[in-house]
Amino acid sequence: MGRRYVLRQMSPAVAGGTKRLRVVATAIAAAVVAAACGGSQTTTGNPIIVGAVMNLSGSISVYDLPTLNAFRMAVDDVNHSGGVMGRSLQLVTEDMHSTVADSRPAAADLLGRGASLLITASDYDLGSPAAFAAQSRNVLALAAGCGSIQCGPPGGAPLWFTFGNAGRSEGAAMAEFASRSKQFRTAWTLRDSAALFHTETWKGFRDRFTELGGTILGSETFAPTDTTIAPQLSRLAAIGRAPDVIFLTSDTTGGVAAIRQLRAAGYQQPILSTNSFDGSYWEQGVPGLSNFYYSNYASFYGDDPSKDINQFFARYKAKYSLPQNSILITGYALIQAFKLAAEKARSLAGDKLTAALESMPQMDLFVGPTTFTHDLHIDLARRMVVMTIQGGQPKALQYWTLSKLPRLDD
Repeated sequence: MGRRYVLRQMSPAVAGGTKRLRVVATAIAAAVVAAACGGSQTTTGNPIIVGAVMNLSGSISVYDLPTLNAFRMAVDDVNHSGGVMGRSLQLVTEDMHSTVADSRPAAADLLGRGASLLITASDYDLGSPAAFAAQSRNVLALAAGCGSIQCGPPGGAPLWFTFGNAGRSEGAAMAEFASRSKQFRTAWTLRDSAALFHTETWKGFRDRFTELGGTILGSETFAPTDTTIAPQLSRLAAIGRAPDVIFLTSDTTGGVAAIRQLRAAGYQQPILSTNSFDGSYWEQGVPGLSNFYYSNYASFYGDDPSKDINQFFARYKAKYSLPQNSILITGYALIQAFKLAAEKARSLAGDKLTAALESMPQMDLFVGPTTFTHDLHIDLARRMVVMTIQGGQPKALQYWTLSKLPRLDD
């Protein structure tokens, strides 16, 4: 059994502090209006350098390029609202080319240029070298979308936080949706072995689905380099009964091939997945896909349950074009949180900013109320939106908030 990570309960006494945080966050959001009207507040002193180690090329760039635009929008809004402690933010980037080996050198370059905040890649393997480099200089490191609990103290990086949805929480949310909203009782799971995120989402689904009385008929894995999942499908057929639902955790390369083969083999059951399938760039691989559901940060199709989210994406589209996915809203929230932490700590030292972020429960951020603790620098309980694809058309269904936090002890 693995180490158990303690989840600290928040006292009701924090309510007053939470209200104050929401006032500050609202002031940042109000800068959107000021920016649109051309208004600004004066900033003084040298700018605070925000260094971003981004995958501006390579396979991960499809996620990082829109997120970088969200950083730019947030920095502009913060600067229009008076900056951070009266100083403007200056965003500086380095390309790590979607390669682990380039993570630490890119970080070292930005730290050498005086970065007071280092933004890392949204993945433990890709981001941790940069996070460790920042930690060695007592610089706060933030990831927009890493979904692993390892992005923080459990992974040996106490100055690293992530604004992504926890993989285990995404899996658990889809298990609750399957059991409570759809009344599915049996499931078969197919997991991509390539990334830690896929394993953690699978664990979250497995644990919560069985807790709610469901039965996992079988669990299979595959590698993204596999050209076929015929052996896995043969074992599924050998079970002798079709599952109510299939839970697939993969990315848009191996996952699309798996969906095609499942449907070709006659399995028309609902397929559930995660935010890895957000966006339209993979849908041509399975045209007309139906009966597909996935957890997500938000809907960028104009039908999100939140009017603020819809307005943000309209603003983004007017400035850049329609994004390819919604994870970029975590980039905006990251800059919001940095401003809140710096102005609470009155310092840019990494350890002081860390203590501030750990002491501000239910931060009212663009991605929803967000809480970090001393033990976990990822929010396990934040809301998600359940999306569906029917006839090839994505649509937001509803927000989903977990009724029980996922297990972390295996």
